[in-house]
Amino acid sequence: MQRPPVDRQAAGGLQEMTVTFDLESVEGVAVGVARGSLDLTEIKESMATLWSLASGREIRVLWDLRDAQFDLSAGDVLRLAEFAKQRAPFNNLRMAFLLTKDLEFGLVRMFEAFRETKDAQIGVFRDKKHASDWIASSAAQ
Repeated sequence: MQRPPVDRQAAGGLQEMTVTFDLESVEGVAVGVARGSLDLTEIKESMATLWSLASGREIRVLWDLRDAQFDLSAGDVLRLAEFAKQRAPFNNLRMAFLLTKDLEFGLVRMFEAFRETKDAQIGVFRDKKHASDWIASSAAQ
């Protein structure tokens, strides 16, 4: 399922943002792919959409953010982690984040530090095979 692209050209010339979700290609894993510039509101909406699509099952998520840029402050990362703690459906939530850019990698590592609990495990990766292996090994358990 693909969320329609948001035209952000009028809002300061930022790159168009798209988020797609795939619940079928990898057994037991929901894959979210984001491209373009994402702000706090768009990230929260994407998380909530994915949680609603994956409800009723153990949640395993691979977020492919290699082509995404974040428009976030450190305070936004903390607010995002609090949002996820309050709103995420638990039952063994496990999320792998795949990133290549240093800034986004660092912001997601901050999210990991704020968010991880015994019921929610987070892995941050630069290599797709490592991310896929980590999330797939948890789906097989």
